[in-house]
Amino acid sequence: MRALSRDEAIVRIRSPLRELRWGKLRALIGLRIPYDVFELELNQRLAIDCITGTLDLYRLDDISDGEESLVVERKLSQEQTRSSLQKRLTRHDQVIGDHVAVALVPYWVGIFERKGTVHIEVLDAIRGTLEGAKMRDVIEEFLARRREDCGDSTR
Repeated sequence: MRALSRDEAIVRIRSPLRELRWGKLRALIGLRIPYDVFELELNQRLAIDCITGTLDLYRLDDISDGEESLVVERKLSQEQTRSSLQKRLTRHDQVIGDHVAVALVPYWVGIFERKGTVHIEVLDAIRGTLEGAKMRDVIEEFLARRREDCGDSTR
């Protein structure tokens, strides 16, 4: 499965109802969220986001979009592998396996503006679906940190 192009993402994220509610689509930003990939006992690979560990789990075959995905090696400490992924899997009677890679999963972030108020919508570029409040919160936190890192104190 390949990632949505910018034009495909614009078509999916822009709708008359969404623009009526949130205003005009002002920008569309592509970004990749890092996910830690773990191999489980049953020849399955699951991935959990590296940012907060609270986003939905990915199956590895959801992530593989040919040349578009970037998978990189990363060493984790024993404590890091005992993260929220282990807690989530043990609730489902699955055993955590070895950390095998990091996958960078593509997303599109639509920035809407209406009467000076900004709202974002996040589109999963692999699944082609809109994300919910958890993902918006992660992106908003990331953007706020970037703004602070750039020394912008006009918030």
